[in-house]
Amino acid sequence: MKKLMFIALGLLLIMPLVLADIPPLPSEKVIPINHQITNINNYQDYIFFATADNENRGPGFSMCPLEIIESDGLVRYSHYKLCSISVYAIKKSETTESQLKAMNETQLETLVSSESTIKLFTSLSFSKTVSDSSKETKEDISHTIDATKLQSNNNNNNNQNTKVCPTGSTNEEDICKMSLSNGRTAEIKIMPETASEKAIERLGELGFSTALKEVGNGDNAKPVYELTGNKQGKFLGIFKITAKVQAQVDAENGDVKVIKPWWSFLASGI
Repeated sequence: MKKLMFIALGLLLIMPLVLADIPPLPSEKVIPINHQITNINNYQDYIFFATADNENRGPGFSMCPLEIIESDGLVRYSHYKLCSISVYAIKKSETTESQLKAMNETQLETLVSSESTIKLFTSLSFSKTVSDSSKETKEDISHTIDATKLQSNNNNNNNQNTKVCPTGSTNEEDICKMSLSNGRTAEIKIMPETASEKAIERLGELGFSTALKEVGNGDNAKPVYELTGNKQGKFLGIFKITAKVQAQVDAENGDVKVIKPWWSFLASGI
């Protein structure tokens, strides 16, 4: 009797997984559902991501891992069909995209349940079954971020000066500012995490040291992040060498300038 009970319990547990893999009937077809957040660029201080719902986990975070939502607002998700997916937001001052991508199942579960993470949309489906005779080939669903959710989270965490400004700048009414030698006060719109990502895009992951500093003279003075790292290559395609390279990221507009040794044209990989 106990054996039968264990078998029945096992069938109940695996049945949803089996049913999920059964193809549609001949009279049916499956069409994709595309989700897009239309106003995501209004909130550039946040990282948006999709992963398992913290209240209805389904197969769990290992089978429903995290996907970063890019600036186009498309919620791209191509993992297991039984995943119950939610969209979350977290301040860039709290973490970075690379740190999010490196999280394991336990870390993800802790993250999405923390006070710093805001759940925006829940239980998103990425496909549906329709009649084979239907002319519908896909379904597009638009979402709009409710600003009051983000504002409420800010109020809960910090009443004033919520933004953590980089060393070398000051927080003035939740705006990071830096005084320059020419008397101009520059607004620091680019945070160190973003500057690091831009440097990695141009030079690769080099374990950069990062410093906010002023470059230029007179009217040309401006604040930049100077990111310095060591890059390996081959001189004349033969000798292994290590060269110091820099990326200067404009802290006001995000423009990137790469600085390499004058002889770098003689070395591959630098």
